[in-house]
Amino acid sequence: MPDGMAIAVRFVTYVDLMLLFGIAAFAAHAVRRPWMPVSPPWTWMAIGAALGLLASTAHLMTLAASMSGVPLLKVDRDALGAVLSVSSIGLSFAIRMVALLAVAACGILPLPPAYRLWATLLASAIALATLAGIGHANMDSGALGWLHLTGDMLHLLAAALWIGAIAGLLGMIVQAHRASTAAQLDQAWQASAGFAKVGTIAVGVIVATGLVNTLAIVGLSGIAALPASAYGRLLLVKLLLFAAMLALAAFNRFRHVPALEEAIAAGRPGPAVLHLRRSLLTEAACGVAILLIVAWLGMLDPAAVQ
Repeated sequence: MPDGMAIAVRFVTYVDLMLLFGIAAFAAHAVRRPWMPVSPPWTWMAIGAALGLLASTAHLMTLAASMSGVPLLKVDRDALGAVLSVSSIGLSFAIRMVALLAVAACGILPLPPAYRLWATLLASAIALATLAGIGHANMDSGALGWLHLTGDMLHLLAAALWIGAIAGLLGMIVQAHRASTAAQLDQAWQASAGFAKVGTIAVGVIVATGLVNTLAIVGLSGIAALPASAYGRLLLVKLLLFAAMLALAAFNRFRHVPALEEAIAAGRPGPAVLHLRRSLLTEAACGVAILLIVAWLGMLDPAAVQ
C-alpha cells in the first residue's frame, strides 16, 4: 500500500476534526454581546461529522493494512479485528465514532442554540482528542506516557482553536465584505480583536506542549540530530511554518485589525478588509501545510533521530 494513501487519509481526518472543534470553539468565544450572534453552519457541521466518520473508518483500514502487510483493498475482518484489539486504538476509535455521531445529531436536531453549541463543542473536542490515542504517545508508558498523551491532546485542541478561528474570521470577513454593511463589518472587527487573548493562550499551549512532546519523542540529545533524518527535517519545516503563522498572527493583531477599526470609522473599509483577508488566507495556507506534515510525520519512525 502506498504511504501516500495513508498520509492523505490522516490529513483529511486531522483537517476535518480540527475544523469541527475549532469552528465550534470560535462560535463560543466570538460572541461578545447579544447583538453579535455567531453560530457554526450547522448543516456543514453535520456533513463534517459524517466525513469524519468516513475518514476515521478509512484511517482504521490503512492502519490494518499497514499492520498486516496487505494491500488496502485486501483488508478483511481479521485484520480489522487485530487492529481494534490494540487497546489504545480500539478505545480511541470507539470513542471517536460516538463523539462524531453526537456532533452530527447536534447539527441536525432542532435543539436550543446554547445547548446545541456547547454539546457540539464538547463532542468535537472528545473526537479530536482521540487522535492522540493512536499517535507517538503510545511509545511511552507510565507517568511519561500519560504526560505525553495529555500533551498531545492539549496540543491538538489548542491548534484546532487557532485553525478554527482563522476559518471563522475568514468567513465573517468575506460575508461582511460582500454585504458591505457597517454592522457586519463591525462584527468582523469585534471578532478579530476579541480573538487576541484566546489566541495568545492557544499559542502558549501549543509552544509548551510542543516542547514536551518533542522531548518525549526525540529526547534532548536528539534535537541536534534533527537535520540528519527525514522525521527531523519534516519537524524543522513544521516549526518554520509555525513561526510564519505566528508572525502573521502578530501582524494581524497589531497592524491589520487596528487598521480595519480605523478604516471602518473613516467609512473606507475596503482596502483594510482586503489586506486582513489576504493575511488570513496566507496564515490558513501555512496551517494546512502543517497538518499535511503532521499526517506525514505520523507515518515515520522518530527513533531514527535518537
